[in-house]
Amino acid sequence: MNEITLRVRKVFEESQKTQSEIARELNVTPAYIWKLLNNDSAVPSDRLIEDICEKMDISKEWLRTGEGLMRKPKRKKDQFGEALAKIIKDDDPVIRSILIAYAKMNEEDRKVISKMAESILNELQELKEE
Repeated sequence: MNEITLRVRKVFEESQKTQSEIARELNVTPAYIWKLLNNDSAVPSDRLIEDICEKMDISKEWLRTGEGLMRKPKRKKDQFGEALAKIIKDDDPVIRSILIAYAKMNEEDRKVISKMAESILNELQELKEE
């Protein structure tokens, strides 16, 4: 069996999505996904490899060679978007109130809050290192 096919299977398995969901996300047929998952001689196309890397945040180097990390490191901007989406989804009234209060603050007050948060994060980091 092709090593890249094994890595593709790992990506699909870890996604915890159905074959139909994966097919829709990658713009291929469910039959093509089934073939990759069940036929040991199946080899993913170059286009599919590109789409997996782009749409599923997989490292191209890892998928093609097995070297490096499986997942692309996330940019801070992406991490922020994911965190914000989770906050909105969870709809915690305390967090919602904090965000609303922060949005209403003037620039000077925001700087004070930012310094406090930075100090707290540094303390937490030091505790983890102990």
